[in-house]
Amino acid sequence: MKVYFTYDPKYSVLSVRAKGGKPVKKKLQKIFAETVLQQPESSIAGKMYDLNQLKEKDFAFTYDPTEIETVKVKAIGLKAYDDSFRATLRFNRETLSGTDDMMQSLKDLNNPQYNAYISQAVIYIKFKRKPKGSRGTVTVTLTFPQSHNLAETKLHYRVKELLREWGLARPHDDAYFIEYTSQAASS
Repeated sequence: MKVYFTYDPKYSVLSVRAKGGKPVKKKLQKIFAETVLQQPESSIAGKMYDLNQLKEKDFAFTYDPTEIETVKVKAIGLKAYDDSFRATLRFNRETLSGTDDMMQSLKDLNNPQYNAYISQAVIYIKFKRKPKGSRGTVTVTLTFPQSHNLAETKLHYRVKELLREWGLARPHDDAYFIEYTSQAASS
């Protein structure tokens, strides 16, 4: 069995790729933390996405209007810090960027800014130039702490750069990549 570990020490983020689903990945994460890092598994529970940036009053999607036509928050998932509730808000008005809709919805729910965090965001980006074989739009779903639906395409790489520029994604510049092949699989 091949196992791939990607560890970013700056943000304590560990990604594990292996067959067997979440239970196997969790066990491998624990082994990596205790054996390689010599730390408890909880020490590597870092986050890759900081979606609460969207709640800041001065947050704005800044972009080059010659490259991008539209950026809009289509939906957010809210979760109480104490796990007492979850909510999904969808925004359909075409006139606002989505962040205005979101702020108004939070006010309407009478939900103070720090009682809940944004656990998921769906962001729509429409590019002016369409790369070959592309529609020129990307709808990215980001889930806290480190999940996304982006693939390895040129347009999706650009979206990843934009997420870092907007402060929604942490850089992966200092990540270590480790490939491990078990003895049983190679025999």
